[in-house]
Amino acid sequence: MTLLAKLAELESKGNPVAVCTITSATGVTPRHTGAKMLVTSNGRIEGSIGGGEVEQFVIEQGIKAIHNRQHTQLSYQYLGKDEDSCSKVVGEIVVFIDPVLPKHTIIVVGAGHVGQQVVTLSKWLGYQVILSDDRPELCTKESCPGADLYIPGHLENLIEQIEIGPRSHIV
Repeated sequence: MTLLAKLAELESKGNPVAVCTITSATGVTPRHTGAKMLVTSNGRIEGSIGGGEVEQFVIEQGIKAIHNRQHTQLSYQYLGKDEDSCSKVVGEIVVFIDPVLPKHTIIVVGAGHVGQQVVTLSKWLGYQVILSDDRPELCTKESCPGADLYIPGHLENLIEQIEIGPRSHIV
């Protein structure tokens, strides 16, 4: 699976991920400009920006960028020894970390006339929209178009079927 396909999969499941890209590489480096790595909020990775100490540092910074919801850029220098056994910089990379956060989700409970308008407005505003109602005949695409997911049934069952997180809003 390509990194872009993995990113799309993670995003479709609502998982936050940091895209870490080497934007500059000079001298001797294990990876070059354009190398990418995905970092999830729990530290799992796809791809590589060079391994070792630098990769561990970028993973930590990727997790931090997800939690802070902020882009960041960092530099890392690779050291080597010259003929006198003195340390010197032999290469440097610059990594841009871009957090990709899931859309905010509006969970609309009730598919009556007010709920239908909330679904329409929420979709227009770019939210992921989940509609739930204990009247199955109202909780359908035909009765209330525009929701991304329809969950007919009682409210107690709704909580078991979806994940409510910090980017979820219940109306």
